[in-house]
Amino acid sequence: MNDIKDNIIKKIRAGEVHMVPRWQFVLKAVLFGVSVLIVALIAVYLLSFVLFVLHETGIWFAPGFGLPGIFFFVIASPWMLISLVGIFLLILYFLVAHYSFSYRKPLVYSLIGVVLFVIAVSSLIQYTTVHKRINAFVERHEIPGLAPLYRGLTKERPGSMVVGTVEAIDKTEIKVVTERAGVVEVELSSRTKLPPNKSIEIGDEVMVFGNFQGDDLIAFGVRHVSD
Repeated sequence: MNDIKDNIIKKIRAGEVHMVPRWQFVLKAVLFGVSVLIVALIAVYLLSFVLFVLHETGIWFAPGFGLPGIFFFVIASPWMLISLVGIFLLILYFLVAHYSFSYRKPLVYSLIGVVLFVIAVSSLIQYTTVHKRINAFVERHEIPGLAPLYRGLTKERPGSMVVGTVEAIDKTEIKVVTERAGVVEVELSSRTKLPPNKSIEIGDEVMVFGNFQGDDLIAFGVRHVSD
């Protein structure tokens, strides 16, 4: 201990150690804190936007139809946005890992803490009307960049998914009137998962997941929009 003390005193006397003004430490801490806050807000916004897009398009409900629904969900998810979320989570993780409160703690704890924080806040935002209000605002004012982004990601659904009103029904087929594709003939089979607690009737608004074979949509799942 005395050797370390003597070495430090010798370096000070030799001019090898320089005093750093306190304001520099304060400034660095403030800039670091602001950087963490900005990156965290961007990550939260992007992830909450991903959840909003998945809910608005209906893709979020696909995994409820089993393995075909899970494949559909994976393929149809907005991976460009999800990749951006991952990038900002990594940036946030590296920033937090250098903060004093994460010092000497396993880095995996910092990563888990960052991910859980972003997921929790994003989920809370999803249950509010924040993105609906932003969507209405950017549409009303045609804000460059944001208006096409919200419009494109929330209005465009995968080609093998249709939403519309039931026009006709028989045992193996329903006809659905959609806004974009006109009348779509949906084929039902024993593998098609239908709403468990409510039968499909003419006039119902439904969401159909499946795969097109020619002009017919072979459905693996149907649910009421109201649900």
